[in-house]
Amino acid sequence: MHYRTQSLLLLTTLGLTLSPLVVAQTTPSDLGLTEIKIQHGGHTVTFEVSVDPALNPTRKPLLIFIQGSSPRPILQPGTQDGVVVIKSLLMVQPAWVRDRYHFVVVLKRGVPFYGPQDYIPNEEYYNWSSLSNLTEDVNAVIAELSTKTWVDSSRIVVIGHSAGADVAAKVAATNSKVTHVVCLGAGGASQIYDSIVGIRKKVLTGDLTTSQGEDLIQKEYATFREIFADPDSTSKKWQGETYKEWHSFLAESTTENLLKAHVPVFVAVGTKDRQVPIESADISAVEFLRRGKSNLTFVDLPDAGHSMMAWQTEPNGKGRLIDFQERIVREALRWVDDPTKWHSPSDFYRAY
Repeated sequence: MHYRTQSLLLLTTLGLTLSPLVVAQTTPSDLGLTEIKIQHGGHTVTFEVSVDPALNPTRKPLLIFIQGSSPRPILQPGTQDGVVVIKSLLMVQPAWVRDRYHFVVVLKRGVPFYGPQDYIPNEEYYNWSSLSNLTEDVNAVIAELSTKTWVDSSRIVVIGHSAGADVAAKVAATNSKVTHVVCLGAGGASQIYDSIVGIRKKVLTGDLTTSQGEDLIQKEYATFREIFADPDSTSKKWQGETYKEWHSFLAESTTENLLKAHVPVFVAVGTKDRQVPIESADISAVEFLRRGKSNLTFVDLPDAGHSMMAWQTEPNGKGRLIDFQERIVREALRWVDDPTKWHSPSDFYRAY
């Protein structure tokens, strides 16, 4: 199954002091972001950057974040237990990195930065969305920003989460300006493999009977064959996405593109990720080793799920949620500076 960022991150809780009307006025500028539009290939590409180019910003490297799948706005207003909240798909918060990097997030065509959780995209999104087109838009933004005097293009770090990690890997494989790539919650095999392994694991855990598992697997294969038989269709959809988008992701693997990227690679995956089986992510480590490549740093986060969070049971029997999101991003950037000086996952646990 096409893995998605299922767990939305709680960015800000505002309902204690502010009305929903104030929340509804949240814009990228509240995060210190400036929206920029450029023309590329006859289309408009929109992105947010953590500076105002008109204010003669300080020269810094670029850090480009790529969100996961689904046509959902980056910031989504809603309520939780009667409290107004803003939910975010930003696995990397601008405040974490803006002291050293210009933070950039490229928007999906037809999808706003801020919008409701039940946002329905227009046809532009469905006609455009594919692994190649997502990659092309990110590359267009890199080309545009690399010409700016306030950008230090000697270091361009691309970070992707979930399906965004697939895009980050392809960007690194196709763009020589990229110097480092970080893939969070990324599978190593085709998503076909991820789907089949996910079902087989449910059989092993008893969540499905052997018969149920085999039936689901055959149905998945039948669907994949249909998608590969009509790979350019934007009218046929499965799980809300077009066959065109599905085929573009199913036909390639993150590992294939990372092997083509001759830059340092950082991959981090939770061992209890339900969207991306750790067995799939392991394929990247295996293939880099098998081919004698030494530019991969592979991190498995014990007990963490797809959103880099782990549920830990304490000696008193009580549980607590450990949020590794900021820690793993900061450690990835420490690794960018010096691959020998970042902290291992065991250090993460000792810090909590």
